[in-house]
Amino acid sequence: MAHLPGVGVEYGLEWVVKSIVESECSAIDVSEWFDNYLREVYPDSVSIGWLNGIDPIMAMEQLDPIAFDIAKSEWLDQEVEEERLITLDNGSTYYAADELEGLG
Repeated sequence: MAHLPGVGVEYGLEWVVKSIVESECSAIDVSEWFDNYLREVYPDSVSIGWLNGIDPIMAMEQLDPIAFDIAKSEWLDQEVEEERLITLDNGSTYYAADELEGLG
């Protein structure tokens, strides 16, 4: 049992792990990571009609925001399933697994 200021009394070891991760690691920006993933998969620019040089990520996000959000959610689930990203608070915050491995 431990007393955490501002939190109260906590039992178990989960609070220890969460406290260490929060103090030693930086949470990732999921949107930025997803954009970087898309940039690896899609070309630098696309053409739509007579418009050339359009950012494909911006086009996908603006033309179909619902599908874009679904794709991001599915990508995030896959990253967690394959243990490249880890969450300790049911999806509010994510950490890069390789950064956590450096703590051990």
